[in-house]
Amino acid sequence: VGDAVAAKALGAVAPRVERPEHEARVSALGPRGDETTRVLTYNVLADAFRHTWDAGIHTHCPPELTRAERRLPLAVDEVFDYEPSLIALQEVDARWWERLWRPRLRTAGYD
Repeated sequence: VGDAVAAKALGAVAPRVERPEHEARVSALGPRGDETTRVLTYNVLADAFRHTWDAGIHTHCPPELTRAERRLPLAVDEVFDYEPSLIALQEVDARWWERLWRPRLRTAGYD
């Protein structure tokens, strides 16, 4: 359901890609128990600052990999993979909050 919401808002959405290192980190945590509180903080990297990335901060990443349409759906999936109780996001652009993050968070049961 979440991907359908994102696809409607964004058009083509990046497919889920295999990331063995990420999968190993998530697996090492194990499932979240009922009495466990898991807090996750995530810096989304606001697209509004993209001009600084291409100018030297993230020159090691090809621009096609850092496009919001590719990067942000992957970030949402990554956040959900950790099964957090509480999510703290930084640098979320208002338009991506409304078009992607909020719908996906609501669909997953977050307020």
